Amino acid sequence: EAGLGCAPPKRERAGLLRLLAQAELAAGHREVAFDRIAEALSLIDAAADAPETAQLLYLRGVAYGQLNQHLTAAEALEQARDTMERHEVIDPRLLSRILVALGTAYRRLARTAKAMQTYASALDLATASNELRVAAQGYMGVAVSLYDAGELDAAINNYRRALDLFSRIEDRAFELSVLHSLASVHFEGGAIEEAREVAERCVALARSSGDPRTEAIAEVILARVALAKDDPEGALAIAKRAEKALDPADRQRADALRVVGAAHDSLGAYPSSDRAYRKAIELLGEIGDRPDRSAIAAEYAKKLRARGDVDAAFHYLDLARGR
Repeated sequence: EAGLGCAPPKRERAGLLRLLAQAELAAGHREVAFDRIAEALSLIDAAADAPETAQLLYLRGVAYGQLNQHLTAAEALEQARDTMERHEVIDPRLLSRILVALGTAYRRLARTAKAMQTYASALDLATASNELRVAAQGYMGVAVSLYDAGELDAAINNYRRALDLFSRIEDRAFELSVLHSLASVHFEGGAIEEAREVAERCVALARSSGDPRTEAIAEVILARVALAKDDPEGALAIAKRAEKALDPADRQRADALRVVGAAHDSLGAYPSSDRAYRKAIELLGEIGDRPDRSAIAAEYAKKLRARGDVDAAFHYLDLARGR
């Protein structure tokens, strides 16, 4: 801010505005960041200042991605990539970061093939320039894309590569994220013991890192493991503890409530099961997570039908179908 007050030349002012935009994004002040980025772009010429233009467009894409506006994010990131290619900007580190972010935008737009191709390009660049963090993010992106495509074994292999790199550079936040994802994929693939081992490792690391949210999220997987092992009492205790530790509006709280509902159902405590399932479905509806709301509604409908409550089952089946 002080530098801007000294009326620097346009190019320098654009650089200062970019740094301020980065700080605003880190603080969650996205509207202010958008204003900084727009002003900076208005001060420079894309041909003469291609590196600065690409960095600003990259920030704009990241900001849109944080707002879940993935199509607009992809457009900004494509502009950043094209600016670097058109003006022959040689900065492998920046380009690999742009490609990782672009791959993520494509994946969230369900453009799996383009996501995989973009992540692969990012990995090649990051590996060649020894950018371990970006390479790890690339492996993580590939893993998620493979998971989306149903390739669980390949996803696990790429998660493990990402985990190895994040462990080497001691990036605890990403390491925890990969551990949680890896535990989830193991569980969904039917590898219950592997899921338990990875989830317990995630809980221990989260606890030692002072990250209660990730600890609770990993405990939800342990609750699911307990339920899969026919231990509804244990699952209920773990899931309730995790649910209390999560923010009321946290999307992950719905996962905890889902396990609470399933455990109560197994124990024959149907009113308690109903309350938990309905809270989970309501929460996901409030935050606009339709895919997960549909999945939980379908699961709940199946349990209602098994109890003989056909009318309620049809209601939640309709909800699962998006009606």
